[in-house]
Amino acid sequence: MMNAIVDTETGRILKCSLLCHEASEVILTVQMVMQAQMPHIVLRDGVLAHPTMTEGLNMLFSGVVSSKCNTTGLIQNEKTRRKSRSCHRRH
Repeated sequence: MMNAIVDTETGRILKCSLLCHEASEVILTVQMVMQAQMPHIVLRDGVLAHPTMTEGLNMLFSGVVSSKCNTTGLIQNEKTRRKSRSCHRRH
């Protein structure tokens, strides 16, 4: 299971939790994006090494609905008081 919360105003990843094979490999990639304060689209649209578990991040972040993508269907995140969308993917 891969789970992430993304701020839809900035596109930044606020939280990511993983329960999957090779989670330690995958979380390092997410951590680098978070520390660099890059938007989730870096992982969604990036060309990631194949075959690795990290390439599953493309699918995880393709489920994000954000204002940067000019789409709707947002939910409220109580902790940040900003609009955010939670993404869940099971592998």
